[in-house]
Amino acid sequence: MYDIDELEDISKQIYDALPAAIQMLNRYGQLDSLLDLLGINKSATDYNKTIRKGKILVLGQLDTSVESICKIGEKYKISRKRFEIVSEYDDCANFDYKNLQYSQKYCMIMFGPQPHKGKNIGDNSSGIAAVEKFDFYPPSIRVGHLKITKSSFEAALRQCINEGYIEKG
Repeated sequence: MYDIDELEDISKQIYDALPAAIQMLNRYGQLDSLLDLLGINKSATDYNKTIRKGKILVLGQLDTSVESICKIGEKYKISRKRFEIVSEYDDCANFDYKNLQYSQKYCMIMFGPQPHKGKNIGDNSSGIAAVEKFDFYPPSIRVGHLKITKSSFEAALRQCINEGYIEKG
């Protein structure tokens, strides 16, 4: 048994750790277990579905057009409004990765070729390395060995759909 001071300290630690834990449990499909343990009736299934219908960030130089990316998405019944595309060199170099931490906005980050430097990547060698290293970023995939063509993008998108990271709609 814990005394009142220990319980207060533990409660503070849980409160601080909870946002990251919820994000991780959601990503691995285990949030329902926590909600059941806490007696919260709202099903995480709706929450997971919402995340999987989030935005898809395409980050890196395109060897195809933005229009082609959107048409491929539409082929898989994914609205062009869900795509956020950052493809210009300077925009990629100045992209602030801190905005992706614990983000519920994006269901997937699709990486193409980009500069190694980026804002708020810590001591990591690139933004890609930072995202792949930490669980507090949305899921990610390297498109076509970091070359975004029509075929490599379609293959990566299909893989993300099949693995349940992206829901059509």
